[in-house]
Amino acid sequence: SVEGWVVGEQDTILHSSDNGESWSPRPTGLGSAYTWHGVRFFTPTHGWVVGSNMTAAYTSDAGASWNVSYTSPGSGQSLYAVLGVAMDSVHVVGDGGAVLHTTDSGGSWTSQSSGTAARLTGGQFITNLTGYLTGEAGALLKTTDAGATWTATSSP
Repeated sequence: SVEGWVVGEQDTILHSSDNGESWSPRPTGLGSAYTWHGVRFFTPTHGWVVGSNMTAAYTSDAGASWNVSYTSPGSGQSLYAVLGVAMDSVHVVGDGGAVLHTTDSGGSWTSQSSGTAARLTGGQFITNLTGYLTGEAGALLKTTDAGATWTATSSP
């Protein structure tokens, strides 16, 4: 069967293990004020959600419980996507060109300068070092050093 995850408003996190025929709630318990914008699972049990208040939370038990790893309450800003090739080394991106990176499964986070103030909403890492970010106003950024530097690029 194919696993699936969706997220949304009011702490909505849903999981399907039967190709989307049925869905079961897996909320974080943070409350209905939380809106989740992005979800990424690296294994059937290990994954991340990101959303309002610049919050990133992870699970290691398929969503039975969630641990907040990063948050900025009252910021009025959000995170929108989780990028990476492994659970322990991920980037999360969001409002105001925000890029945060962890190399220890969320134990600590480093802010990386994206060089843009655009809302970043997605992207993809090809390897631990090479990745792309996308965002509003046509933002397209590339790194070849795990995000230490980001360079604006154009699409073909």
